[in-house]
Amino acid sequence: MDIADSNVNRSCTQYIYDENYIGYFVKYDNDLAGVRQVINPACIDVINNRFLVAYKEGANLNNPEEFLQYGYNNLPKLYGLMDVPAVEDIGGFAVRDLPGLRLTGRDVLVGFVDTGIDYRNPAFMDEQGRTRIAYIWDQSREALDVGQPVFGYGGEFDSEDINNAIASDNPYNIVPTRDELGHGTFLASLAAGREALEENFSGVAPEANIIMVKLKEASNALRDFYYVGQDKTCYSETDIAQGIRYLINKAVQLRKPMVICVGLGTNQGAHDGSSNLELYIESLSGLRGICFVAPAGNELGGRNHYISAESGREEIVEINVEEGVPGFVAEIWGNAPGLLNVVVESPSGERLDNIIPNVSASNVGDFLFEGSTVFVENIVVEATTGDQLYFMRFSTPAKGIWRIIVRESINMLGQGFNLWLPLREFTGDRVRFVRPSPDIIITSPGNTTGCITVATYNNESGAIYVESGRGYTRKGAIKPDITAPGVEIKGVFAGGERALYTEKSGSSVAAAILAGAATLMLQWGIVNRNNLGINTEIIKQLFIRGAQRKNQLSYPNNIWGWGTLDILQTYQNIRQ
Repeated sequence: MDIADSNVNRSCTQYIYDENYIGYFVKYDNDLAGVRQVINPACIDVINNRFLVAYKEGANLNNPEEFLQYGYNNLPKLYGLMDVPAVEDIGGFAVRDLPGLRLTGRDVLVGFVDTGIDYRNPAFMDEQGRTRIAYIWDQSREALDVGQPVFGYGGEFDSEDINNAIASDNPYNIVPTRDELGHGTFLASLAAGREALEENFSGVAPEANIIMVKLKEASNALRDFYYVGQDKTCYSETDIAQGIRYLINKAVQLRKPMVICVGLGTNQGAHDGSSNLELYIESLSGLRGICFVAPAGNELGGRNHYISAESGREEIVEINVEEGVPGFVAEIWGNAPGLLNVVVESPSGERLDNIIPNVSASNVGDFLFEGSTVFVENIVVEATTGDQLYFMRFSTPAKGIWRIIVRESINMLGQGFNLWLPLREFTGDRVRFVRPSPDIIITSPGNTTGCITVATYNNESGAIYVESGRGYTRKGAIKPDITAPGVEIKGVFAGGERALYTEKSGSSVAAAILAGAATLMLQWGIVNRNNLGINTEIIKQLFIRGAQRKNQLSYPNNIWGWGTLDILQTYQNIRQ
């Protein structure tokens, strides 16, 4: 495997934890001098010959010229958690019991980039009470003083550290990491939790080893730019990418196959697999013994997507903003070679209408009656997609109906447009379209071909989850790939030494279950030497061929993908 150098980069540490700095996740394609010239960063951490992290003071983002100079795709996006008797329903118990399979996840790693893990929970121990967690990398500042730093921040703890902590009267003096939110603990239990017959619970791959990356939360500079309050849980695209980098390096170091589950998502980006994080995942997904899994998101009820009804005409897009919203961002993506002209109208009728459609430039509108300001960055040809992008920031928007009037130039072959608002987790349902579209709402990184994207259904009723993200991508690629159980699923609660259980719903739950299934597939392929070249795409296609499909539906479709996960049927097809 061709991976990045995993040597610790301590020179960036002072900027990683500075709330005024932002770590840009940059696709630089081996042009380091170009990055230094354009961004002029305080520190650079090179991931590989295509991607790097550049730390720079966040105040520069308020300079419109620098925003355009850095490039939209290099600005890290903010990701939120995709939360809102499944093992038997997907055929998991059957493939454990069949003499020719006996698949439990043995000698396979399942990695998470999430909120951490409750390492004292019995669900993550073997029968002798020893941990099945191979490593924890806690990115937080608190772990820096105790553990071994990774890429200049946080602390790493191995299984020996964890076992010593479990045996200690003061475990958090040895391994000072906790999962305060419980999200990562819950997902890890679904994929690889130890079987507890008395609780009628089991993870899909109960003998797999776990590696957890506990993400540090996004800096204040990035939160302020996107208007995401301190009461919201959010993570920077840069730290997620570093977490994935760490997991890949561990898979190589331990010489074991690995499933990587990213139970997070964002509404930012082109929704076509072109974000830097999606491109990074795609570049790794072809590696032998690696499988990426991501959720489709829970944005169906978010009312945060609008798609043009008809290309080549004027449309008025209405956004309902409630009282007390500090600000929000919106992104309009036009389809090349079309050219869009945009006018912003406040609830009282004031307009920002001096935007030149065919010149990349920044515009600022101060709305006197409302006391609101709108910043508009018009990027005529966005560097990664080639499409036109209007990136808009509404500061202290007044309550009422804001209107965005979009006109397409007829002589430029109008191709329509899409408009996205932030995750409803960030806005609290206080910013929404009056006439939203339910399609093309899969969250990133689920739009990349480099991962298995999982929609969510209720395995009790057989119905799709009411909030499950729908495809396809903006460019028409088939997503989601497949659907897995994710409604009122039982998993482990982060409760310390006691094995406590709770139920959760959401697309990250479905992704964790499919990650467990992919772990069994890697055991079959790599550990049992049935397919030594197995990777993300091969596992995806095997699952698709074994998926259950309803007679009254046509497949693939933008709700169910290719059907519902059935591991047993997958192996029956392999046998045939």
